[in-house]
Amino acid sequence: MSARLSALWLLLVMCWAPCGWALNSEQQALRDFLKQNISDADSFEDRFDAEVWLVDMSTRLRPFLPNVNERLTILKSVHRHATQMGLPTDIVLALIEVESRFDRFAVSRAGAR
Repeated sequence: MSARLSALWLLLVMCWAPCGWALNSEQQALRDFLKQNISDADSFEDRFDAEVWLVDMSTRLRPFLPNVNERLTILKSVHRHATQMGLPTDIVLALIEVESRFDRFAVSRAGAR
C-alpha cells in the first residue's frame, strides 16, 4: 500500500470514526488540529492534499517530535515556507533532521542556529 493511500486510510479512520470507537489522545489531537487549521493552510493545492501530507509526515516525525501540536505546527510552517521558496519539502525536512533532529534550540559547534 502506498504511503499516500496509508495516510488517507489513517485520516479517514481518525476523522470519521463512529462514536463508539475510542480515539487515543494523539489521534484526537491530530483530528482537532486538522479540523481547525487545514482551511488556512494556503500552501497546499487543496484541503485533501493538506490532510494527506500532514497525516503522513506527522506519522514519520513522531519519533523526533512527540508533541502532536508542535509537530503539526512545524510541518505546516515548513510546507508553507518551502513552497514559497520553491524548495522540495522533503529536502527541507531532511536537512532539519540532519542538522538539529528537530530541536529548535540546537546550536552547532560552529555556533549555527
